Amino acid sequence: MGSVARAVVWIFPLAMGVVGCADLPDSQLVIERRILGARPFVVDPLEAPAAGAPDRAEALPLETLQIDPLWVGPSGVLPNDDVDAIWVACELTLGAPPFTCLSQHFGDLALADLPACVVDDPDAPPASPRQVPSPCLLERTGNPSFTVPWSTGILAGADVELTVIAGDPDGTTSEACADALLSGAWDPPSDCVFGVQVIPIGPKPALLAAAQAAGLVPDDLTLPPADAPDTHPRIASFRVTVLDEDDEPVGDAREVTRGEIVDVPLGTTLRIDAASPTEDLQTFSVVVNNGASAEERTESYAGQWFRTWGSQLAAGSLSPESYNEWTLEPSDDDAELPEDGLAHLYYVVRDTRHGVAWWWFTARVVP
Repeated sequence: MGSVARAVVWIFPLAMGVVGCADLPDSQLVIERRILGARPFVVDPLEAPAAGAPDRAEALPLETLQIDPLWVGPSGVLPNDDVDAIWVACELTLGAPPFTCLSQHFGDLALADLPACVVDDPDAPPASPRQVPSPCLLERTGNPSFTVPWSTGILAGADVELTVIAGDPDGTTSEACADALLSGAWDPPSDCVFGVQVIPIGPKPALLAAAQAAGLVPDDLTLPPADAPDTHPRIASFRVTVLDEDDEPVGDAREVTRGEIVDVPLGTTLRIDAASPTEDLQTFSVVVNNGASAEERTESYAGQWFRTWGSQLAAGSLSPESYNEWTLEPSDDDAELPEDGLAHLYYVVRDTRHGVAWWWFTARVVP
């Protein structure tokens, strides 16, 4: 996408970072509306999953995913209904970087030109795969659903590139943000939020088998064994401990539930420990040597911390056992204590493919 001056742009899930945020003094400090992640998971599978199976990030044609985004602002997590978001789907050529698909159409399309995405009926699919509009417009909502189409592009190995565009209710409209992005403008309004999420379609050998059944691939082609579908990791534990002036714990650590509000005296330093199970990390195959062979790789964790006020010790972690320290007093980038006395901390962990999980809690700062 390049550098988009002043606009808040998040690229996820592989390595989340700000592409252009010249106005942000600290990329981990949430001082305006942002999207910190999006979690597509299959809600209508073709086959019922085993009991207790983790949520799948990867889908097959005719399966439906729910997109669960993490919208945040200075006052905490934003309800999906409070976000006027425009979602655009585009068939991404296998192996192409995120945002490759939509960016190829910059200057050729406006929001009004985007056709609606095709929604196939899983119980009555088309007789044969066909070409579908790409890019296309999904639901206009904070958290859309998406049914993977029975399309020739998907059966040829494409993934789905999902772009989200959102404006500010007190500023630039989502329509204006979308038209600025689609025009290829290098300086879109600073209150526009843009993000990209890739939905993997597969496993690819299973997709190839579907193409073979549809007569698109020779019957005598030997199919490689399929990896297990890409799934989302979990956050199994999230504990908070009060530290004294010597960074020693005061009392025992306690589990904090997601979204919990905790009373904390002004100036307190909290140690936060987040744990994600190593057994959630998957081994998967990657085609190398121009398709001549494949090699196995294993996922690894990459976590990031964000807050709305105060200061934090670390920005991220590459360990299943991630910790941070959050000091609840004004930092160089902060104003005084927010009027409502609330400060918010978010933790987002990724598995270096398409899996993501997050946690957050709120400190009610007591003077």
